[in-house]
Amino acid sequence: MEIFQELDKKSDTLCHFITRFHDTVEYFLPLPINLSKFHNLRTLKIDEAFIFEPKFEKNGFQKLENLQMNYIDINIITRMIKNSGGNLRKILMNDFNSNNYYEETLVLIRTIYENCPLVECLSIYFTSSGDHLVEFENLLKACPKLKVLLLEVHEYVNDINKDEDKPYEEERYASSEKLSNVLLRAASINLREIGFFHYPKFSPKILGEFLEKWREDGVIEVFKHISRREVTF
Repeated sequence: MEIFQELDKKSDTLCHFITRFHDTVEYFLPLPINLSKFHNLRTLKIDEAFIFEPKFEKNGFQKLENLQMNYIDINIITRMIKNSGGNLRKILMNDFNSNNYYEETLVLIRTIYENCPLVECLSIYFTSSGDHLVEFENLLKACPKLKVLLLEVHEYVNDINKDEDKPYEEERYASSEKLSNVLLRAASINLREIGFFHYPKFSPKILGEFLEKWREDGVIEVFKHISRREVTF
């Protein structure tokens, strides 16, 4: 692809790199360019048409502010965030590949709150396990500039401690109550929008209390279910 050869010549000056080739290329081809050489990139948006496997350099992505991926290996985006220089303000992931969802999403959340103090718009995926909720609360406290938060939270059931007599609906209600308590305790007053890819099962009582608390604080403006199409591009 000649266009990538020309872009490679602009590695010292290019600030925004956006690809969308749904109708023009075969899916899941390797991205034919080493973007870690583009030290001045501020925007990086790549869709699922490409397999993105950057060769990481020590100072790659140090100026990156806007990172959007439709499909990517979770370990790659974790490394990119860790190597981003602390300037990221928008991190949106439509989906990702993971071989160990539980552990790798824990690492991703930790990497975000340790390296992205300026983030304002974030999509994040995790489970309702105690470990994930602790790390999610840490993220909320460490990222006070968050304005938009898009969540996919899956119910987590520990088979060892699972109560076989407890209905599944009750477990979902309990998981959502824990999530709402974390948001109420730790979310910044800057947070204005919460969206869910996978809608939690809030009981009417918990949902009512949650929304009333947000209204009292004058914080939340939008609380909604969203589709993946609304995230990138």
